[in-house]
Amino acid sequence: MMLFRHIWFFVTRWRRIQDLDDEMRLHVELRAAANRRGGLDAEEAAREAHVRFGNVLKLREEARDVWGFTELERIGGDLRQAVRRVGHCPPWTLVVVLTLALGIGAMTSMFTLVDVMLLKPAPWNKAGPLVWIAGLNGRSAGTRNVSYPDYLVYRDHATTLSGVAAYAGTAMSVGGRQPQRVLGGLASGNYFDVLGIRAQVGRTFASNEDTVPGDHAVVVLSDALWKTQFGADPRVIDTRVTINGHPFTIIGVAPRGFTGVAYADDPEQLWVPMAMQRVAMPTSRALVNDPNAGWLRVVGRLRDRTTTAQADAEMRVIAKQLNPPDTSRSQEKSARVLPVRGGMTPWEQDSLAPMFELISIVPALVLLVACANVANVLMAYHLSRRREFAMRRAIGASRGRLIRLLLTESVILAVLAGVAGFAVSFGLSALIVHYGEVPTDVSVLLTLDSRALLAATAVTVLTIVVFGLAPAVTATKFDVLPALKNEGTTSTTSPGPARLRRIFVIAQVAVALALVITAGLFLQSFSRAMRVDPGFDPLGLVTVSFDLNLQGYTPARRDAFVLQFVERAAALPNVISAATADILPLGGEMVGATLVSEGRNNSAHATVASISPRYFETLDLPLVLGREFTRADSAADAPMAIVNETLARRLWPGMDPVGKRVHVADSKEPWREVIGVARDAKYLFLTESARGAYYVPLRPQSAASLVVRAAGDARAALSSLTAIARDLDPNLPLFNLHTMDERIRRSLNLKFHLRTSRIS
Repeated sequence: MMLFRHIWFFVTRWRRIQDLDDEMRLHVELRAAANRRGGLDAEEAAREAHVRFGNVLKLREEARDVWGFTELERIGGDLRQAVRRVGHCPPWTLVVVLTLALGIGAMTSMFTLVDVMLLKPAPWNKAGPLVWIAGLNGRSAGTRNVSYPDYLVYRDHATTLSGVAAYAGTAMSVGGRQPQRVLGGLASGNYFDVLGIRAQVGRTFASNEDTVPGDHAVVVLSDALWKTQFGADPRVIDTRVTINGHPFTIIGVAPRGFTGVAYADDPEQLWVPMAMQRVAMPTSRALVNDPNAGWLRVVGRLRDRTTTAQADAEMRVIAKQLNPPDTSRSQEKSARVLPVRGGMTPWEQDSLAPMFELISIVPALVLLVACANVANVLMAYHLSRRREFAMRRAIGASRGRLIRLLLTESVILAVLAGVAGFAVSFGLSALIVHYGEVPTDVSVLLTLDSRALLAATAVTVLTIVVFGLAPAVTATKFDVLPALKNEGTTSTTSPGPARLRRIFVIAQVAVALALVITAGLFLQSFSRAMRVDPGFDPLGLVTVSFDLNLQGYTPARRDAFVLQFVERAAALPNVISAATADILPLGGEMVGATLVSEGRNNSAHATVASISPRYFETLDLPLVLGREFTRADSAADAPMAIVNETLARRLWPGMDPVGKRVHVADSKEPWREVIGVARDAKYLFLTESARGAYYVPLRPQSAASLVVRAAGDARAALSSLTAIARDLDPNLPLFNLHTMDERIRRSLNLKFHLRTSRIS
């Protein structure tokens, strides 16, 4: 009852205040009238009445205290005064708000990126917790993909999971209005059901469409491929599309935004049943029957009231049952269950976490510098108001009330800075997306949602405490009388504020120095990376990639196509030289192998590349010893190889490697005679350390690339090369149409490192 009475008093307080003022004025007037009747004149009677009645303001405050909610009224008064104070000083307010907005915006945009990549659940993860099921390599902690037979065991025996699905990404050639090579997904029949994905048009896979190998050639398109290749026409359902030279029936279109479980990976454009593995991966054997081929990513959904730890324990027990009785500890199979968080798999997150920690340091330093700057500004501003504070103290304001008033001003500034910080974070996120070439699906998610809002609010509150409280406490610590006389504002009579200012200045300089050093080192590293000699001359180089195996080419037809493509490209008037290779420098891809030297049995790891004649001439990558491949070397009885300087030093230290023989360890590859030593180059990215390289004559078993050195404008040659390819095969998809300068720039951006972290 008392609470309702207080609430009623608070709602009707203005009328009650007016009634209280009228009542007190009546008391004073009655006392003054009595004084006049006692013989005093009117002025003396009024003065004596006011003295006898007491302090009107004090009595009003005491009466309002009885009503309740007085503290709320005082806070409202502080808020009104703070708004007026901030509004009357626009230059000072602008400096503080913009300074804090820069720090808050930088922190918010960085949190948004880290949240999307490492923490944020995917939109399709809301129906229940999703988990990864990864294999373990014996005693080591390293994770690996899972074989198809092992996946079937996990799927059929898991009781803690409501469903277990598997998928694998692979390149596919798609026909249509414009043939193109896309990343597709081989998916188990229950893939979409486990993820809770429903087709926006048509349907997804049925369970019987993934039982008989080679049967049920059906495909589900992504929303992006449906729009670009088929014009978003809903009538494409139940029509045919050519994939890797084979007809497939389109049965559905995935919802917009879905491009796979790990959306930070390159987006998957279509999905075919796992039973179509031999068609989707024409150069691979029947992987679905091999229990030792780890090529699948497996994902499951937890049952209600089941934890990840329980699922992990169950999968480990099931995995042990997959091992034959005589399996050694180093080769036994095991498994682990990890939650699906962010846009990457857990093992990718582990490799990239240090990078995100590093790039998060700079925004934190920026915010610290901003807080120190604002704290100094507020300290100086508050000290200039000492006389105002002394006057307030003299008329009854407590020190706590002054601190609360100053903190209220800080709150208003922080709110304004938070709003401005959101605008800054939008701009910074756009810069990250543009210059970092962030994957499309990640860039779509780089928006400020409730999680980012909560993070920004937390940063703002922290900022208030950092820059608002210390200046407020220090500025209100003074003696009233000297302050009223405009004394005591110097550091000699009040050492506390001066000491705090020095602390802020020292902290500001220290953090700013660290930030400048960090930025300087970053710019120096970037500048050095741009000046790194890649080992070849990138000026005038252009590349065009193609995958003949996805088109069903026979070896003879493939060799004929490559030969014609190279000859016609070399005959162009603006082309100096042309060659082909299965892997090009700075392309974000590599194939590695361990090489063993004959006799000495030295071994070293190296990048393996298959190249055509004139490759080193085209790249302007000099040979320091020996010679290049010729066309006759491909058909020679004695297989040939070329190594780079680093591999030569590791296999034959202090010796001439030409004439020596080398072999790929643990393989059926023949021993090859070294006929040349090439200069070292950069193979994966510009900042890599010295890496061995092993070159063999061209044998394009997968995707291959044409590399051309053109005179004049390099990009002008790309249209001519595209026309030649279209003339040779109108249905051949082309990709990676870049100049080498573009490849070098791409090797420095975020998307490249996200991709290469999964390759290397």
